[in-house]
Amino acid sequence: MNPPATSTTPASTLWLQRLTVAALIAVCLGPFLVNTTSLEKSRMAIKAVAIAAGIGCVALNRARFRLRPSPAGAAAGLGLILLGGVLTLADAAGNLRDPGLGFILGAAGVSLIACGFTVSGLQARCLGLFALAAIPAGTIENLIEHGLHYSTLIAKLSAFSLHYVGFTVQSEGNTILIHGHAVEIIAECSGLKLFFMLFAFFAILQLALPELRRIFWKMLFAAAGTGLIVSVLRIDFLVLIVGRPELFEFFHHGFGSELISMAAILIFGFFIKEEAFTALEKKIPVPAIPADHLPTPDGAKLMARALVATTLIGVLVATAAYLTQRG
Repeated sequence: MNPPATSTTPASTLWLQRLTVAALIAVCLGPFLVNTTSLEKSRMAIKAVAIAAGIGCVALNRARFRLRPSPAGAAAGLGLILLGGVLTLADAAGNLRDPGLGFILGAAGVSLIACGFTVSGLQARCLGLFALAAIPAGTIENLIEHGLHYSTLIAKLSAFSLHYVGFTVQSEGNTILIHGHAVEIIAECSGLKLFFMLFAFFAILQLALPELRRIFWKMLFAAAGTGLIVSVLRIDFLVLIVGRPELFEFFHHGFGSELISMAAILIFGFFIKEEAFTALEKKIPVPAIPADHLPTPDGAKLMARALVATTLIGVLVATAAYLTQRG
């Protein structure tokens, strides 16, 4: 049982909270910058949602956080942040497959600086959001693709749906033929990334809002159904516009592809909107941090200095990653 929240939060603590948010954003800048290819956009969206959910989890549950900075926690946190920065720069230079590890190490480092080595269930959930966002889905995608021949399956479903509504199409393996044009469905275009985005969003909501666990199966089926239906409709749409190169490119690689992903998230959200809003309402108004959860004056100074250093490290790593990629 947590002690009752105090009516006000000292101004110094509000600044510490703002520094914590700034540090979280700063350590994530580098990993975001090295995820700039078209194939990584979906994963970037997952990370963006995870960051927002993680920060929201901190803001909506301040009464459950214990700010316990210590020299050992600050040193360990800065060490993790520096290691994460090195891995991010290695990825920017092309020597690492995925910057996800740098992403989670940075977030874990900020947590150590703010809360020391005291880990609560809430802190574990918040770090879980970042860990989920940093999971390299590529290996799992490859297993699904090679184990289930997923791109061929989705091509058959897409061709069947077009044939069912009256279009003349043929399907050969993972290729759909229409009016002399051929559209090959490969793993990157099969909708697996959309599936992972929706399932990550589902898991993030489960972690951030435990009240939603009572509709676990409803959310799971909503995510799976939305992912499958939107993927098939997207491929059908691309097949129908394959004869118009500019339009096809816009919805295949361009901003139009991201619009389809965002539409899928909105459709998924529609099915759970009542429960989600009810769960959010239980978190509002935001309570203040209880007095006995606040750091001592010396601890607050140590935490502030470590968070400022973290923010500077994050900005420098992001700048170096940007210059490395441009060079």
